Amino acid sequence: MTGGTKARYFSVLSIFNKDAQMRLSALRGSLKDGMRSFVINVHALKSAAAAIGAEKISEHAAMLENAGRAGDEAYIHANIGVFVEHLTKLIEDINYTLETEKAENEQKDTHGAEKSVDSQDNKVIFSLFESLRQALVSQKMDTIDQLLEKLYKLPLNEKTRQAADHVSDYVLITEFDRAIKTIDECMTNLK
Repeated sequence: MTGGTKARYFSVLSIFNKDAQMRLSALRGSLKDGMRSFVINVHALKSAAAAIGAEKISEHAAMLENAGRAGDEAYIHANIGVFVEHLTKLIEDINYTLETEKAENEQKDTHGAEKSVDSQDNKVIFSLFESLRQALVSQKMDTIDQLLEKLYKLPLNEKTRQAADHVSDYVLITEFDRAIKTIDECMTNLK
């Protein structure tokens, strides 16, 4: 699975949920667009589900992917409904879990004030972003995960936290170039 902290896992769940909703919509139309589009979308769902520990969804997606690669439309049409039903239920459950976690965190932070970030924190954040950028260029996943975890432990203002969230989102879907671009923009703001 993802490893790391509870906060990182909830971040990964949030990313999965956004991606799964997008892929689910695309999956519904992808059979009309051809088997290649279907296989791409179901493959992405298979990998993402495995990353969060949703093994049954991942296994079902793998069977649909194999059927798509083999051109077995009969299997796909016979099984896609159940897959969509289970994926939809998973998305709903994750939404509930994320909303519950958000409400609990809001209760803990009754002040609602933005975290204070001093110049020393900015230097550390800038340094972490530089290291994260290098790890993304070389695609060292363990290092990327460790650096993101360190980054999330720091007091981040809202804009920097959003940038970190976007980087994390892009890492999950292996859009490293977009993650690097986001880091570059954030580092410009931190200077």
